[in-house]
Parts: sequence; structure tokens; C-alpha cells
Amino acid sequence: MTSSALLSLGVVGSAGLGFLFQLAAARGLGPVGYGAFTASLSYVTLWAIVMEGGIGLPLTREASADPRRLAWASRFALWKLGLALLGVAGAVVSAWLLEFEARVVGLVGIMAVGMAAVSAMRLAFAILRAIGRFTWEAALSTAQKLVLVSLTAAAFRIGTDAEGLALMFTVSYGIVAAAAMAVAWRARGLHVGSPANAAHPPAGFFRRTCVPLFAIELFSTLYFRVDQVLILRLRGPEETGLYAVAFRVIEMSLLLLSGTITVLFPRLTESARGAPATFRADVIRAWRTLVVSSVVMAVNGWLWGVMMIPLLFGRAYGPAQANLHILLGALPLVYLNALLSVALIALGHERFYAGGTAACAVVNLTLNLLLIPQWGATAAAWVTVITAGVLFIVCMVRVRDLGLLTHLPFALKTSAGGALAVVFGWWMLPDRPLERSVFALAVSVVLWEAAAPWPLRRVLGKRAEKV
Repeated sequence: MTSSALLSLGVVGSAGLGFLFQLAAARGLGPVGYGAFTASLSYVTLWAIVMEGGIGLPLTREASADPRRLAWASRFALWKLGLALLGVAGAVVSAWLLEFEARVVGLVGIMAVGMAAVSAMRLAFAILRAIGRFTWEAALSTAQKLVLVSLTAAAFRIGTDAEGLALMFTVSYGIVAAAAMAVAWRARGLHVGSPANAAHPPAGFFRRTCVPLFAIELFSTLYFRVDQVLILRLRGPEETGLYAVAFRVIEMSLLLLSGTITVLFPRLTESARGAPATFRADVIRAWRTLVVSSVVMAVNGWLWGVMMIPLLFGRAYGPAQANLHILLGALPLVYLNALLSVALIALGHERFYAGGTAACAVVNLTLNLLLIPQWGATAAAWVTVITAGVLFIVCMVRVRDLGLLTHLPFALKTSAGGALAVVFGWWMLPDRPLERSVFALAVSVVLWEAAAPWPLRRVLGKRAEKV
């Protein structure tokens, strides 16, 4: 089994368990409690970017080119320790200064400690990715979710609230982060050479390389997460909880993307140093794959996924269906933006991409502040789609030399085909989720076989030839 398949399998397992955790939290806490919990989680996620400091990607990129640079991890670990302390303190103090409710400040404090553990896990995963140990990342990610789901089930059995759930979140990451660091450090020791000049990153590395990537992640997370915090402040916890349920469904579909992007980044980093034609071919192949994958996800979401929200989360979350309908429209843009971002970083265009994400953050914050007070979560959903479109345009301008504009009609035609199938399903099969799911499966197979670079018939044919 390939590294991509192994990691994707792990991501699917982790995503499924993560969804079970969100499902249990939403049902157990109700819209009001879940709204406070998920907005606090979104807030500490912003501070988790400070704890990361843009360190993981540079380490993976540099160590993929020269494994001796894994020795830099010792210095990076010290940097991360200081950043973690800064992030935890910053999250709590800023939440208090912003006059969040005392309950929310408490939730922020508990989960900020958990995010410090997440930062340690990310350093471990950066090391494992650089040396191709994707199986360990998949196993550890799944283990964390298993621990979290188990602790959550026990906590709800004895009767817990949002604070107890936040504590389970922090404990689960702490346990697995310790294991991940032990595994990564052992693997690192087998690959690090002895030259003294490889022990530390060059002078100015953090400022020139890590800071732009920190800015990219901060701005990206800002325009992807801040809407829940704003809804909490401007509309209340109940509407935040309803929006968060729809957003969690989108996040789960994006977790399926992360395995591919994680494996793709080292490959693009390597091919970017070689012939331009090779790099271009890798990007175009990934482009076509992600276009089809995102359309398939959106088709299934629109045809039957939206209808499952009241069944899974409870009738109280029925109004979240309208937000999910809107957010599903952003999936193709988000998938392609993920590809364009790693392509730009592989080419060394971090500063340009940081500027693009900063512009998107400004657009997102401005529109949300103007529209959420009157139109609430519906406005936040539309602003998410608009922001994804702005980032896509910015990225396409920078990578125009790769010839992706010539493949834009392919994306438009595939998306149009999926949209037509959705409209047909809505018209012919109203309020019939089982029949819609079968129809969505058939549409998914047709789309994949007609447009994907690796149709199933070709994969099965190659396996038959080997047999």
C-alpha cells in the first residue's frame, strides 16, 4: 500500500472518530453549550498558530531535501516551547480583555493547554513526514481520536458539561503528543548525520522562512475560524452552535483532503527543484484529481448529507441545514486553494501567499462585521464562499505560468455537471434520502470514471495484469 493510501486511510479513520466526538458534543451539550464550546475551540485554534510559529512546513521541506537538517528539530523544539507558553498566556489574557463570559474564558484556558500539546504533535509529524513515515502519523492521529472519544463517552456517562469536555480534549492530545515526540525523536536519531554545521538552522532562518509561513497560517485560520467567534459575540451561543454543526461537516470533508496534501507537499518540493515540466505535470494531475473529488463531495452533501443533520445531531440542529447548503458551494474552491498553496510554498513564494491570505483575512473580517449583526450565520456562510473565491483568484494570478488557466474549463465543466445532477436529484427525488444516496453514488462513479486521472477501471486493469 502506498504512503498516500496509508495516510489517507488514517485520515479517514481519524476524521470518522473526530466526527463522532463532535456528534457526541453537539447532542450532549445542546446548541447553546455546543456553541460556547466550539467558539472557544475556534478561538484557541487561532492562538495555536502562534504556538506553531510556522516551523513545521520549513522543517519538512528542508529535511526532505537533506535529512541531516533533521538535526534542526532540537532548536525548533526550544522555539516551540517558548511559543507554547506565549500562546497559552495570550489566549487567556486576550479572552479576558475582550470581555468574554467567564465560562468562555475558562474553556479557552483549558483548551489552550491542549493546543500546546497539538503544537508538539505537529513538530513530531513534520519529522515523520520528512523521512516518509506516514504510517506513524496516521496511527498516532487515529489514536488521539480514539482516546478522545473514549474519554468523552466516560465523561458524558458521569454527567459532564463543556468544561469537562474541554478537559478531555486537552488530556487526549497530551497523551498522544508525548508518544508522537518519542517516536519522532527515535526516527530522527536514525537519519541525522554528524556535521556540526547541520545542527542549527542558518542565521535569520526563522525570520525569513518561518515568519512568512506563520503569517500564512494565521491569516488562513483567521478567515476560516473567526466567524464562529464573531457569531458568538454578535448573535449568541445558540446560533453559533447551529453554524458550527454545518461547519464541522465541512471540516470532516476537508480532513479527507489533508492526507493527499500532506503526501503531495514533499513531492512538489522535490519536483520544484527539478525540471519545470515535471513540477507542472504533478500540479496538473493533482488539480484534476481534486476538482473531481471536491465535486463528488459536494454532490453527496447536497443530495443526502444535508438531510442527515437532524437525524445525526438531533432536531434542534435542523436550522443548520441551510448553512450547510451554502458552505458546500465552497468545497471545490477550498480543495483547489489547498493545492495552490502548497505549490506556491514549494516554489518559494511564501511571502506572496502570505500577502494573499492577509488580503483574504481583511475581506473576511470586514464582510463578517458588516453582515453578521443583521443576517447572522447565513451571512458568515456566504462570506466563507466569497473569501475562498478571492484566494483562488489571487493564487491563480501567481501560478499562471504553470498553465492552469487552460485547465479552468475542465473545473467549470465538472462543477456544472455535478450541479446539474444535484438539481435533477432534488427535482426527481424530494425528501427521499435513501434513493438520493444511491443516485449520488452513481453520479460519483460516473464523474470519477469520466474525469479523474486515475479512473477505477484503469487501477483495476493494472491489478488484473499483475495477477
